[in-house]
Amino acid sequence: MIVDGVKVNFSEVYSDEAEDLARQFIREIRASGKEPDRVLLNPDGDEIELKAILKADPGTIRRTRRVTGYLTDLQNMNDAKQAEVRERRAHDEK
Repeated sequence: MIVDGVKVNFSEVYSDEAEDLARQFIREIRASGKEPDRVLLNPDGDEIELKAILKADPGTIRRTRRVTGYLTDLQNMNDAKQAEVRERRAHDEK
């Protein structure tokens, strides 16, 4: 998929959701004065890792978490949701 002139690779993420996340991530990268060559979206449990391969740079990574069914950055969560994320345990942990 191409979003705002940038190639986006993704798997196991709905294409509309992937496009929205990629578009927002691309805007943030460009706002910092950098130009992405491509963006990778990789699901990792309740998170989606967004990685930008920048032109003339090895990469920038941001993690997005799924909390109560919505994807969001940890920095955008209120204190209660941040505490919920910190207290999470894998299903096989005792």
